[in-house]
Amino acid sequence: GVYAPVAGVDIVKHDDGKIRPELLPPRALEEVSAVLAHGAAKYGADNWHKCEDPSRYVGAALRHILAHMRGETNDLETGRLHLAHAICGLAFVSESELMRNQNQNQNQNKDTK
Repeated sequence: GVYAPVAGVDIVKHDDGKIRPELLPPRALEEVSAVLAHGAAKYGADNWHKCEDPSRYVGAALRHILAHMRGETNDLETGRLHLAHAICGLAFVSESELMRNQNQNQNQNKDTK
């Protein structure tokens, strides 16, 4: 894209096709981070990696979504948004799937060499 931070001066930055993390909503990210901090204090940082059944996180996310749908805004234990809890659970499942796909691709590449 072309940016014009100073009037009349065009700066070319070749970032087409790159991810756009600046589009992530900051308040929601802060809320999700707070949920993650609570979980890290309670269970240990990155403890979610130890779960061998990622569908448990789908179930937890759905319970938080259902609570939200019933009109409950915040989780009683943490005081944080139910939707932030749901995002965490779905992020864990997404990360697990992405890691599994990456490992499968790496193993397939090894087998073809």
